[in-house]
Parts: sequence; structure tokens; C-alpha cells
Amino acid sequence: MRKLSFTIVLIILIYNVVALTAFAQDNQKLAQTGMKFLSVSLDPRATGMGDATTAVFTKSSAMLYNPAVMAELEGYSDFSFGTTRWIADINYIYGSAAFNLFDGQYGVFGVSLVAVDYGEFIGTVVAPNGDGFLEVGNFKPTSFALGIGYANQLSEKFSVGGNVKYTRQSMGTAVIGFTMLMEMVR
Repeated sequence: MRKLSFTIVLIILIYNVVALTAFAQDNQKLAQTGMKFLSVSLDPRATGMGDATTAVFTKSSAMLYNPAVMAELEGYSDFSFGTTRWIADINYIYGSAAFNLFDGQYGVFGVSLVAVDYGEFIGTVVAPNGDGFLEVGNFKPTSFALGIGYANQLSEKFSVGGNVKYTRQSMGTAVIGFTMLMEMVR
């Protein structure tokens, strides 16, 4: 039995090595991922805990991490606002509000907003000149997410919740074709 297991593991290992070398390609990065601003931790407490906040928040800021926990909200309402300064002077502005209508009889409703100010950048394109690039003007990328959420406590130990977000990210305008740009410069 031990020989059979060792043989199967060895065959799988050899197959993986052969498959990786046979199908390896020279992948060139051609694009970037979008909506990365949604993965940045905004709350200082959550950041300090390494984003291990699944059941910790009971206030409106739970909408940013786990909306089901918002069902344990005490009182009529809760508001949370803040800013986070990130690398390269990128500023995150966030806010959330939760409303415990009719003492939680119908659940807890909430809204959240996350907006990002990246600042202003100088746009460039690759050009066959002495500098290797050509400036195409300034642009100011923006990102925001607007969410609405709902949570309900079904029992003392079980809550459900969710939120729906509308997100938008604008990274400026794209330059279409280098020859067209060169014609515009002349």
C-alpha cells in the first residue's frame, strides 16, 4: 500500500513538472486589475487585528466587513465616518450609517460610502523620442462604492445579512493609437 501511494505521488509530481514546462508561456503583463480600492482595510481597529473582524463589529462599520453582525446593533442608529491616508498620498474617505427600526423587529438597515482621492497624475505614453515618453496631460482618477445593507438576527446565535454595492472607478482617458497622438502634437 505504501509503495502504491508513493508511486501515485511520484507520477503526479512528474506530470506537474512536465505540464509546467511544456505549456509554459512568456506571459507579459498587459493590464492592471480594477477595483483594488475595495480590498483596503479602512477601520483602524480592523487593521490592527489583521482584518480578522468577522464577528467583532456590532456597529454600522460592520457593513464594510460583515453586514450580518450589524443585526446586534443596540439603540436606534449608529454612524461611523473616517479617513485613511494611504501610500503616495492616496486618501480614503468612508462612512456608514445603520438604523434599527422598530427595535429590530424588521432587522437593521444600513448605508455605506467609500470614496478614494488618488490625487492628480501626469499622463504619459511610450514614444520613440529622446525621453522615451510623451506627456499627454494631467488626469485625476477616482473611485467610489455606495452600498445599502440589511441584517436580521434570527436567533441569539445566528444572524444573516448582506449588502449590495454600486462601484465606479475612473482611471482617466485612454490614448488610442500613438500615430494619432503624434499627429495631434505636430
